[in-house]
Formats: sequence, structure tokens, C-alpha cells
Amino acid sequence: MNRFPVLYIEEEVLFPLSSIPYIVSNGHELITIERAMDKFKGKVVVLPSGISNLERKFCTIAEVVSLNETARGIRVVLQGEDRCRIKSLRDTGGIPMADVEIVFEEPEDYRKAHALIRAIKRLLVEFTDLSDGESAPGIESLIQENDPVIFLYRTLSAIPLNSNVKWHIYQLEGIETKLDKILEAISTDLEVARLEKEILDKVKDRLSKNQKQYLLHEQLKVIQKELGREEDEDIQKLKETIEKSNMPEEAREKALSELERLKKIPPMSPESVVIRNYLDWLLKLPWNNQKQEEMDIKKVQEVLEKNHYGLEKVKETIIEYLSVLKLTGSSKGHILCFVGPPGVGKTSLGRSIAEALGRKFVRASLGGVKDEAEIRGHRRTYVGSMPGKIIQEIARAGVNNPVFLLDEVDKIGVDYRGDPASALLEVLDPEVNQSFMDHYIEIGYDLSHVLFITTANVTYSIPPPLLDRMEIINLPGYLEFEKIEIAKRHLIPKIIEDTGLRQKDFRVSDGVIKKIIKEYTQEAGVRNLERSLRKIARKIAREKAFGSRRIPRITTKNIEDFLGVPKFKGFKKKQGVGVATGLAWTPVGGEVIQVETRVMDGEGNLILTGQMGDVMKESAMAALSVIRSNYKRYGLNRDFYRKLDVHVHIPEGAVPKDGPSAGVTIFSSILSALTKKQTRGDVAMTGEITLSGRVLGVGGLTAKLMAARSAGIKKVILPLDNERDIKEVPEAVKAGLNLIFVKNTEDVVENAF
Repeated sequence: MNRFPVLYIEEEVLFPLSSIPYIVSNGHELITIERAMDKFKGKVVVLPSGISNLERKFCTIAEVVSLNETARGIRVVLQGEDRCRIKSLRDTGGIPMADVEIVFEEPEDYRKAHALIRAIKRLLVEFTDLSDGESAPGIESLIQENDPVIFLYRTLSAIPLNSNVKWHIYQLEGIETKLDKILEAISTDLEVARLEKEILDKVKDRLSKNQKQYLLHEQLKVIQKELGREEDEDIQKLKETIEKSNMPEEAREKALSELERLKKIPPMSPESVVIRNYLDWLLKLPWNNQKQEEMDIKKVQEVLEKNHYGLEKVKETIIEYLSVLKLTGSSKGHILCFVGPPGVGKTSLGRSIAEALGRKFVRASLGGVKDEAEIRGHRRTYVGSMPGKIIQEIARAGVNNPVFLLDEVDKIGVDYRGDPASALLEVLDPEVNQSFMDHYIEIGYDLSHVLFITTANVTYSIPPPLLDRMEIINLPGYLEFEKIEIAKRHLIPKIIEDTGLRQKDFRVSDGVIKKIIKEYTQEAGVRNLERSLRKIARKIAREKAFGSRRIPRITTKNIEDFLGVPKFKGFKKKQGVGVATGLAWTPVGGEVIQVETRVMDGEGNLILTGQMGDVMKESAMAALSVIRSNYKRYGLNRDFYRKLDVHVHIPEGAVPKDGPSAGVTIFSSILSALTKKQTRGDVAMTGEITLSGRVLGVGGLTAKLMAARSAGIKKVILPLDNERDIKEVPEAVKAGLNLIFVKNTEDVVENAF
């Protein structure tokens, strides 16, 4: 057994009976060479770098036959001498050392060895002919060599094979085995060389001076055609993925057709990117992938009760809808549409339904959408095209049966780019959405498994055909006691978790919450209430972060220290002639308004201010006409209006106002100013009036009555036409209110003055 220093060389394999030059450029290699020259007569074990231990069975002992200093380092020439078996490798004093055993080789079967040599020589001659007479260095001398061992190692050194392949052959046992592998490798290279020559001959016929830049691409195309392997690895993977996917037959055929187009297009072409993106979308869509739902109505009820306080009628309607869905197994029918002011829980109700059913939840906001392509997608001819919101969100969900919330359908717009609402009809109509056609996908997609839910603040701005497909569920808003409970059950625990406080740090009494509701928020929902509570929590967190030992206690007396001066002082009836209190509905809930009227010497003009809309202005004109036509009943002169100007004003002039429901309020205000009689301070009213003095029904009763309760009003005048509608108003809203139903203006005068 012999021991020698080990020299690791890159990108080269040294064999016995051959030599190679090598540049020694780093300190470790230089030390190894110096050690070999000093202690081992210039002998080293040569191994290629980057080879794992499992592949290091054999190596070559080489002698350093020359050393020359160059600008790049020390140039050494290594002469391979013997093939050795590696017994062990170790590091000694920073120098790698190897224990080796010299292997003496000879063929086991000389006849087979010589037969292999003759076969290799024939291939080498053909290889030289294909290279136009330009052979690899040393190949001509190999033709004359007959000794199996010498021929083997000189051939390995001379032929242009990959270094890894050469090393693999070198590690094999037996001369015949190694010669056989060399024959196989040369045969493969020779076949490639033949094809390359054919390819070059074909390509040269088609090339011109202006086409030289496409040489590589043309060569690749011919290579792929000759080998019967026209698709690259990416395309092959795409093809396998398409074939294994669960997409319907129409989609699979379309995908394979696009894949064929992709093969014929240069990879750097813009069209190639478009096709790849399209195929990615087809593969991303959950064509038949459904999530198993848990249609347990009791669980649905439990989840709704846990996540939402109040809203009893809303939850009851949802339970009824889902019960039908469970029994029929189909969501065909009307689409649920939650309508209500901001912050009343429309979106969170959708999330709760998804949670209760065990389905995925996705949401798309339609507010401000004016382009039909936002729903149906852009055609692929456009740069940067992509599917519409519906297909995008379905793909993101990963299943074809999510709960899909379409938010703010009342804010869809229309312009020259199309009508998104019309496109939405196909999405929501269960009769046709089984084959929804997105302009980008161009294949019908089945949306019938999706549970669609929509939300809106108002219904009047929803296009009638779209509204006709929806089951409207009104969420009017929360009463004061409901807001207090929501704050205690949901908002405060969530805020404590989000801000890192402890429960004892953030204690808020019912009185404090009530004060925040009345003086710092004026809303139907609870968003501003949550913001106010978060503001308090942040101030407490700040004190804790500064290391304060005493955490301030929140009371009704020091609430201004946390939230500042109150924003709302509550409703206060303004006493006086010409003032009447009315109830109005707004997109954010009910509101108490006061109409003021003053009469002055003039010429019979009716002056209207306070940003009244056209409908409200017409109500004022109708009110004055009713009074003029009944002047005797009200004790007025026949021509009173000729010498007076009547000025009607609704405060908060910066806020636009409209609608017919202020008719009775304007009537009472004008009559009060003309007769010099005050209206009652605890009365509010709503209703539309006609020229004959009849009072017509109005909408938004629940929101209006909630506003009356919050303002401390005890008596509310309502149209007789709304008497049947009052049954739909929750008892908690009606409690404590004296509701008076009137048929005409005479009844209004009797109860308002």
C-alpha cells in the first residue's frame, strides 16, 4: 500500500499513459505540490473535484514532470502513470492524503477486447469523416494502436466526451467493460453528429444573410423533428398536467389546441407569453373540484347567533333560505341581497354563512365598476388581458362551490365600455349561469354550484332586472342596547386582542359605551363605535408602553380626555313658530330633521333653501297649495299669499336632501308660520302629501323610528297606508313610541299642534 498527497483538479480527468497541463492557483494546491516534490518524488494522487465519495473507487497516480511560473499561477504538467484503488482518504496537517493500491490490468478475454477495439476504430474513422477530416487530437495515432490497455486510456483521453462520463467509465472494473462503454458513448455521439450534419445541410438551404440570427432556433426545430421530440420539457409538463387535470372535455381540447400553437411559436415571442398565461388560467380553475359542505342547519343557526347579535329577522330569513338549499340540493331561485347602511354587518354575515356551511369564502367589490370586462374579462387580443372578477376569485378559492359575496352592487356604473349590470345578470341567473362565458377563458364555466350573496346600501340604484333576481333582506341598523351588547361581546374582546392589552386594562362600562354612541357616533352600524373604542385602547396602550404603573380608568366624566370634544350633542327640539320636526331616511340610517319656515312681507314668492332636491321642492309647493285651498279652515285671509313671501329652510344646508316623505313636515312648518301656532315639541312626523290633502305611505320606517327613539321623541305621526307595514318593525324599535296613523292633513293638524 502506498500513501501520496491528493491533488484535486477541475474539469479534467487524468488517465494512465496520458498527460495534462494544470494551473496551480490557490495556496492549498501549491502546498500539496510542494509536499509531493519534497517528500514523494513528485508523485501525487489526482482526483477530479466535485465527485462524491461513492464514485471514488479508483484514481490515477501522476508525476509532476515540469513546473513553470506564469501570470495566472504555477503551471505544472502531470504525467499519469498507474491506476490505483483508493483505500482511504484523510487530511494530514492540512494536506489531503490517500492510501492507494496499484492495480495491474489486463483483459480477461483478449478476443473480445480486440473485437471491441476494431469496432471503436471503425467509429472513430467515421467520426473523422463527418468532421470533414478534422479529428480530435491523437485519434489518428489510436488507429495504429492494438494493445488493449494502452488503447483504452489513450482513447479515453482523446475522444471528446463529457468529463463525468469519462470518470464513470474509469471507475468500472475490467478492460472489456470499459471498452464496451466507450463504444456505446462514441456510437451515441456519432448518431448525434450524423443528425447534426443533416440538420445543418437542411438549414443552410433556408438561411439568408438576414436570417442568420435565427440559426440556433432553426437548428433546434429540425433537431426536435428528427428526434420525434418536438416539445421541450416545459411543454411536455404542461401537456401531462392538462391530460391529468379534471377539466371538462371542451376545456381539455381547447388547452391541447393552444399547446400545439405554443410549440410552433418562438419562445421569446409575445404571443408565447399570452398562450402560456391562458393555459395557466385554464389549469388554475377548479373545474370539478368541490369542497364538501356541512349542511347542518342547527350549526348554521349557532354560528349566526355566535357571530351576530340582534338581526333576528335577518337570521331567520337566512335559515329559511339555507333550509330550502339543503332539501333541494340546489341554490336555484333568488339570490340573497343584504341591504342596509354601512357597518351593520352585511359582509360579516356572508363570512358567517360560509363558515357555517364549511365552504370557502371569496369577495369581489363592484363599487365603481363601469367596464363590462371587469365582470366578463378582457379578450385575449388586448395587451395585459385577464379574466373578469368572477373567474379570478373562483380560481383563487380553488373550489367551484364557494360562498361568493358581490359587494356594493348598488354602486355599479355604466359608460361607453358596456353595462356591468347586464353582465352580472348572466352570473346570478341560475337558469343560464351553468355555462358562464368569460371573454378571456372562451369556454363555458359552471357557476351553478356557487352560493352568491350580494350587498347594497340602497335598492333604488340597482337596475330593475338585476333587482328582480334578488331576495332583499333589509338590515336597518342597530338599536342603542344592541350596539352596547355588540361592543361588549365582539368589539371589545377583539380590540383587547389586537392591541395587546389585558382585560383589566381596558374596562368599559355600559354608561361609557352609551355616551360614545350618543355623543361621538351617529350611525346605523358600529364602525365608528369600534373606531372610538380603538382610539381609547391605543391611548391606554401608549401609557403602558411608557411604563406607567397607573392605567387610567375610563368613565363618563373623563371620556373627553380620550376622545376629545363630543361631535354630536343629540337632538334638541327648537321651540318656536314655523318649526316642525320630521323623520328622514338616508343611506346611513334614519335621521331627525327640522323644517323652518318664515313669512315676510312680499309678493307671494315661495323661497326654498337647504339644498332641497326636485321632489322635496315639489312637496313644498304642494303643501302651500293645500293650505291656500283650505284657507278658511285654518283662519287665513283669502289672498294672504299675495302680500307675503314664504321661506322654507332645512338646516345643514351643505347636505343635499330629497324625497317625498318630508311633505307633512313641510306642511306643518308652513302652517305653523302662517297661523303663528307652535307644533308640539315631542312630535315627529313623516309622510307624502297630495294636493287633495291625503297623506301617502313612505318607506324606511324602521330606520326612521330608530332615529326617533334615539332623539327622545315619544310621539310619531305616520301615514295610515303604513299601518300594515308597522308589523314588520321589531318590537324593540316600537317600544315606548306612541304611533299615530293619519289619513289626511286634517289628522296631521289635529295631532301635531
